[in-house]
Amino acid sequence: MKVVRLSPVDHIFTGPGAYPVQFFLQYSCHLDPDELYKGLKSITPIFWPVAGQLRKFGDQSYEVVWDGSTPNLDVINCRDRAFPSPSDANALLGLRTTIDSSIGNPLSHFSLYHFDEGSALVVNISHCIVDGYSFFYFLSQWAARVKRGPIQILKSRIFAKPIHSRHLLVPKKLGMERLQYTDQEVFKRVGISYSRKSRKQDVKNCVWQFHNFSKEEIKMYQDQDGAQSPGGKRLSSNDIISALIVKKFIAERWFFKGLARVSTAFDYRRVLPDLSPRYFGNALRAASFEMSVEQLEKMTEIDIAKQVRRATASINIENSWRSLRYLEMARLKPDGGLRFLQGMRVVDEASGLLFTNISRVSTDQFDFGYGKPTRLIPLTPAERSAVITSQEGGYSVRVSPPHGSFCM
Repeated sequence: MKVVRLSPVDHIFTGPGAYPVQFFLQYSCHLDPDELYKGLKSITPIFWPVAGQLRKFGDQSYEVVWDGSTPNLDVINCRDRAFPSPSDANALLGLRTTIDSSIGNPLSHFSLYHFDEGSALVVNISHCIVDGYSFFYFLSQWAARVKRGPIQILKSRIFAKPIHSRHLLVPKKLGMERLQYTDQEVFKRVGISYSRKSRKQDVKNCVWQFHNFSKEEIKMYQDQDGAQSPGGKRLSSNDIISALIVKKFIAERWFFKGLARVSTAFDYRRVLPDLSPRYFGNALRAASFEMSVEQLEKMTEIDIAKQVRRATASINIENSWRSLRYLEMARLKPDGGLRFLQGMRVVDEASGLLFTNISRVSTDQFDFGYGKPTRLIPLTPAERSAVITSQEGGYSVRVSPPHGSFCM
């Protein structure tokens, strides 16, 4: 048996209704389920939290426990059907499995679908044990194990051994200050929102839009006069794309109450020197800014892109530890507690927009020996989110508008 306590960030994604990390990988041939399962069984002891369950540690904390078992790999025969369309949210979401990140429930689920033209691997892992980086880290190592067979674990590159030391995100010293438990305070401290309402994964009303941008179109904005970040560097594709989608939300009136909270998923690994890229867990916070819709309407795309860059550039070691300290102190205090952390939302339900950029993720690393996937589609049904992926000649952005904002 192996055990590890959750970090302050992990606890936000525990409890009913917490969104997992879920992806659909489409392959143009039929994958061998026996080979995939052997690879999964081989790599599980290395990435063991994926096969674990939560249990209580004290009154206000969880830990992950692994009993040595291997997750199931369900195989579903759909050879009489074609692959679902990337824009068919209902069909794709019907292939996912809900992960309930509560005590005693599996924290992952894997399904292999055999369609007429090939296979689709659907991977579901609780967000309390992985972020996107760790998710793809696990998936790439699983694929490499199947493709190349068992080989010795090296310190780097192929089969790099993950680090499960989640105490690396626990502040060594906590303050004595009196905390506030309000939405505004959570946004100021952590860049996310807070709500007393219960979390629900509203799959029924989920709708996706896809927006494509060529590299030439992005470069056109980058080459404009004044298109430099506050530090004098050229604005990134992420900055420009985020600004264009913000303008889309404004035009569609998807920011309610006249306020916009724009957030970009930010990795603590980028700023905390002791946090290795091999850290296996959830190391995300949000780089956010809040502005009135009226202000944003008057701003150009370049101005908004600069604001996105300012929010990202503002994250440093000092305020990262302040955010983690706030989470840990709030969890431990009787007037806060675990329930307070579970009330935090990565995106505000009325005025939020969250960007996640995975455009640098190469699908080559998900080759199980049959060729790389032809499609990588995020399945997490979080509304008010935009996931940026790469495609030939540019970028594709899957936007999930506010649920119920319109009908298909």
